[in-house]
Amino acid sequence: MKRFVSFILTLCMVVLTISVVLAENSAKEVLDLSGYSDEDIIAINAQVQAEIFNRHLEKTATLPEGNFTAGRDIPVGTYVLKLLSRDAFSTFTVRAKNAPEDEDPKVYFYFGDDDVGKDYNLTLEEGDIVSVHNCSVSITISMGIVFR
Repeated sequence: MKRFVSFILTLCMVVLTISVVLAENSAKEVLDLSGYSDEDIIAINAQVQAEIFNRHLEKTATLPEGNFTAGRDIPVGTYVLKLLSRDAFSTFTVRAKNAPEDEDPKVYFYFGDDDVGKDYNLTLEEGDIVSVHNCSVSITISMGIVFR
């Protein structure tokens, strides 16, 4: 009987040890990039961005004419803005939260005929008010490096 109890206890310990080892190996690893140079990081980022594009993982939304609030209607983040269509006097503006109407907007685009299809970088922060007037635009979430 003692042998049987010893056998069961040993078996339990072995199973527990195997479970812990498997759990540690199956956990997602985080890449340690601290040993890479700035040039290496930029090259790796370009490769990752290309792969995201190739896999169609980017998310795009079309904004019709209207007003939108970043953080409520549109997620906060960095985007690539593209003019899809326009009418006369087409504008796209971004105003900071609670900014007075007479203050210049953070972003102001007055679109002409040859601007259809062009890309623009755009960063939206919590509470920014986005206004689309007489045009339709798309915004694509961008994870790339944007210099400010």
